[in-house]
Amino acid sequence: MESGVAVKLFKIIESLGAAGEPIGLAPLAARVALTKSTVHRILSDLVALGYVERVRPGVYTLTNKLQRVITGKDDQRLMNCAEPLLWELHAETDETVNLGVLSEDRVIYLKVIESAQPLRRVAEVNSTDPFYNTALGRGIVSQLPMEEREAIVQRANLVPRTDKTVADKQRLREILDAARRDGFAYEQDESDMGVTCLGVPVFENNRVVAAMSVSVPTVRMDDKRYAIIVDLLKSAATRLSDMLSMKTHG
Repeated sequence: MESGVAVKLFKIIESLGAAGEPIGLAPLAARVALTKSTVHRILSDLVALGYVERVRPGVYTLTNKLQRVITGKDDQRLMNCAEPLLWELHAETDETVNLGVLSEDRVIYLKVIESAQPLRRVAEVNSTDPFYNTALGRGIVSQLPMEEREAIVQRANLVPRTDKTVADKQRLREILDAARRDGFAYEQDESDMGVTCLGVPVFENNRVVAAMSVSVPTVRMDDKRYAIIVDLLKSAATRLSDMLSMKTHG
């Protein structure tokens, strides 16, 4: 039993949690009485799954994903904090506003506030979309640690939803690089023809946990409106990130 993979995995998780701060590979291996190669292999899998973050070469820490899986409470807390800001965004833009989280390589829509305008794009609450063709998904994945991001890109099956959907992984990496640099993600006609979507990541203690987006029929989008919506989204996401981080420490 002691040699089982599950035992080794949970020893590593428990030791990471007990450390209370990022810990190096060598001291972690010593704590769990395993070889560095074994610990490194398990850590690599945990990083790819989002349970562990490599904060710098050879140094690791737990993310909050395990807590979310165990308690199931974080999504509700996220929605409670986000809802007033989403309604504010909706009032300011008169467009459909979305809140989503990443699950494996798909985005789950936790909250959708529909535009009152006849021409609009609407997703169903609890429905999912691939990360690669949505502003929500790109916004989240672009901000993940590079090792975790690359693992998601590598295993993604880029099935086109429209003839505009990105289908090349190198091009997807370039799009994610731009989203990481600019602090927002963008897609036009890649999920639905005639729809432009802008998305901004949401953080909790410097770890990306969600994204907010605004979906706009392309006929109502121009450069001026594009810039206004990006600014509104960034402001709302910053406020939500601050709220989540304060609640964690409170």
